[in-house]
Amino acid sequence: DFNYYLSMGYLSNQGLTVGDQYKVFRTRVNLEGQATKFLTVGLNLQYSNRDESSVPVSMSDVQQTTPWGSYYADDGVTLRLSPNDDPGNNTHPFMEQAYTDRMKKFDNFFGSVYAKGKLPWGFSYQVNFTPRLENYRYFNFRSPLNPTIAARNGVAIRQSQTIYQWQLDNVIKWYHQFGKHTFDATFLINAEKFQSWGDSTNAENFSPNSNLSYHNLGGAAILNTFTKDEYATGDALMGRLAYNYDQRYFLTGTVRRDGYSAFGQQNPRATFYSFGASWALSQERFMRRFDKWLDYAKLRASYGENGNREIGRYASIAQLNASKYVYITPSGTVYDVATLSTGNMANSNLKWERNASVNLGIDYSILRGRISGSFDYYQRNTKDLLVSRSLPSVTGFSNVISNLGEVQNTGFEMSVSSLNLDRRNFTWRSTFSFWLNRNKIVHLYGPVPVVDASGKTTYVEKDDLKNSWYIGKDINTIYDYRILGVWQVADASNAASYGYKPGDFRLQDTNGDGKYTIDDKQFIGSTTPDFSWNLRNEFRVFRNFDVSLTLYSRIGQLSQLNEAKNVDKFYNRSNFYLRPYWTPANPINDYAAINSNAAGAVSWNVYKKSSFIRISNVSVAYSLPSELAHRYLSLIHI
Repeated sequence: DFNYYLSMGYLSNQGLTVGDQYKVFRTRVNLEGQATKFLTVGLNLQYSNRDESSVPVSMSDVQQTTPWGSYYADDGVTLRLSPNDDPGNNTHPFMEQAYTDRMKKFDNFFGSVYAKGKLPWGFSYQVNFTPRLENYRYFNFRSPLNPTIAARNGVAIRQSQTIYQWQLDNVIKWYHQFGKHTFDATFLINAEKFQSWGDSTNAENFSPNSNLSYHNLGGAAILNTFTKDEYATGDALMGRLAYNYDQRYFLTGTVRRDGYSAFGQQNPRATFYSFGASWALSQERFMRRFDKWLDYAKLRASYGENGNREIGRYASIAQLNASKYVYITPSGTVYDVATLSTGNMANSNLKWERNASVNLGIDYSILRGRISGSFDYYQRNTKDLLVSRSLPSVTGFSNVISNLGEVQNTGFEMSVSSLNLDRRNFTWRSTFSFWLNRNKIVHLYGPVPVVDASGKTTYVEKDDLKNSWYIGKDINTIYDYRILGVWQVADASNAASYGYKPGDFRLQDTNGDGKYTIDDKQFIGSTTPDFSWNLRNEFRVFRNFDVSLTLYSRIGQLSQLNEAKNVDKFYNRSNFYLRPYWTPANPINDYAAINSNAAGAVSWNVYKKSSFIRISNVSVAYSLPSELAHRYLSLIHI
């Protein structure tokens, strides 16, 4: 037997600004054949070519430019440096697009070669080799005709990177059933490798001209080349045993040991365990009285561990930076002196970040499958977090990658799928998901000795004010000054006592001492939503038309809205969307006056509720009946 699959796709996507474009071509080939009675071999290959060479106009310059400016200079050909002759505020939004030659492309090859088959006594095996090859090219040239860089006589950069990585999985499975007992075991041996080769060349001041753009960097008087190569390896061992009795009682246990070369020499590997149990309640005899409406119900409980290794590939070792400087002797002799410096502090004890979670849940189906879904409650504790820890300047380093602290996440998730209407020419299905998560910092750096006024020493674990981490609080909590509104005309004298005037934002003097200090800060909320939900509706009309609509929502979170200070533009010469602002005749409380005082003795951010409900996706599809596609294609989906 021999199976094959071939697909190709092309996408051209235009952004919101002129010249913002994205193109991608994709193709996929799947091949699988039965080599012998006990061996099947296959190949899956995917290739994509992504083109991001477009040079969009500068949206920030569009906003800073008055609509009354001029596109061209007086000659009617050259772009004006600033449409409103205000180069300190803006440049021509089309300047970079007009004088930039760019190529930015990605070629991605991703494949999977596998062999699988059966062995005696219920054993089976599968070997997967999964390589990936990526080629990245970024060539950019800014012409000397661009007046913002005319003195540099052309600026070019050529960057390229090749990434090759692979994974090799050896999987052995065992399945055995006798009577009402079923055993299913899986064993995995994994190895992986990552390697990249990158180089970057910067060039400027071309002579005799720059007509060849980035194709002739040798014509530049200033040339700097940099290289960056990386190498990393990983491995894993895993064993899992699943048991069930009579499709009613289920037990699962897993042990996994992972290794990664980026961690410190003392802790390159870590072991993770997980256990699970479930009970198909609906299969019990005493539940048969509910058969008229209950199709299936299962109770679940599990404990699981996993690790996080998302750090730089050389984060645990000290990296050396090479540089040069010019040394001139008293006699005038010039030498180029090479130097080496340590770029970061090593940490040989760096280890895996660990997540341990407990989950309780129930799966259900009722009314002959018309309604089904699940409920889940979980608590996840993350220890030994991989973070960049700030260091005192006396160490010679600003930070070091370390394991520290503990964060706890507690949450609830639910999903409901329903068949709302099922008629001959019309079907309506819905899927609703709801979830919420509460997190808090349990530990940071551990207790430190604190001596009070009486000389008594106690051990207290302190907050990290620099990183805005507070023990017992949400990791995304906001500790800032609470804004009560805007100073109004009637409050002029009171505002002046704090150094402000009507039209400026009014902060809360928390301790009532008549001035704004750091002691007035308080916890005012979090950027984490209180809860979120998704709703997807699917309709099938006349058997061949499919329509879907997806809504999603985030409720309760705060987001920065510093534009409410009205200090970020020259409003008398900007092209900007309509924004509210305070005046004595318009005494609003949520936006300050134009060019309000947003400085003073303290600095703060403006936060607003940013709850939303959005339509994320609407799709319409038509399926050609198989009889129209003859015998070669069973179904075409448009």
